[in-house]
Amino acid sequence: MRLLIETFDARDLAQVDTLAAGEAEGSFEVACRLDEQGRVARTVAAITSPRARGEGSAPLAGGGASPQGGGEGAPQNGARPSRPPHPRAAALASAPDEGGFAPLPARGERGPPVWTERLGEDRTTLLLFGAGHVGRALVLALAPLPFRIRWIDSRANAFPAAMPGTVTPVSPRDPAPEIAAAPPGAFVLVMTHEHALDLAITADALKRPDLPFVGLIGSATKRARFERRLRELAIPPERIAALACPIGVPGIEGKEPAIIAASIAAQLLIARERGTGSRHPSPEAAEPARTPA
Repeated sequence: MRLLIETFDARDLAQVDTLAAGEAEGSFEVACRLDEQGRVARTVAAITSPRARGEGSAPLAGGGASPQGGGEGAPQNGARPSRPPHPRAAALASAPDEGGFAPLPARGERGPPVWTERLGEDRTTLLLFGAGHVGRALVLALAPLPFRIRWIDSRANAFPAAMPGTVTPVSPRDPAPEIAAAPPGAFVLVMTHEHALDLAITADALKRPDLPFVGLIGSATKRARFERRLRELAIPPERIAALACPIGVPGIEGKEPAIIAASIAAQLLIARERGTGSRHPSPEAAEPARTPA
């Protein structure tokens, strides 16, 4: 076992800023080695999240996070196409092994020590429409989980004063562009204060087959009513069948917002495990429990 203790000073601020910006965009791997001064030099080895991908090459020299072994890859997830990249995140756009690092030496062979660090985390984008009691409970339930939430409500005063760092609140007059700008693979949850608005958002989301999970809060009666309207709007039958309504996992009957939120969070995790951003979750994996209209 080799133990390396890194120290950081003002020379490392630019790289640390770059790495932090990269982590905000998703996950990536860096190849590491010791330079002539005994400091860690880093070069991006692999971009594992589309949020962090780009063009160009940028070796990263000196300082950084403590070296760790590579981890298991997380499901990939895109970003809103209208969101400009962080200027320093572009520095992560490096071709694999652009720095010319040698591969890890085979057992028994001599060679410079090279290791890989995995930084950042891939989060599934969730568009949450509605800042009511259940919406508020849900953002708290999802805070430690691998989701990036875009919280949408036209009532700006509906949002709490404080919220988790994974949440971006927005108050558009018209929510339709939010669905149009959603990245492929995003999840959608609809729980606004108006049934007509629920229908419009749900219809727009179901028109996009690349949004693998669309959930609508409500009862079985509300689902039947919405199915009829969605057929009138020429939504494909397979997309109507994929609508999760009522939402939540079966067996949880509590109606308190925190209990409903826990049930929905479990359903979202199941859907994410079964196929984030690539295919629809199987009906048996995401069979919903009943929630109030």
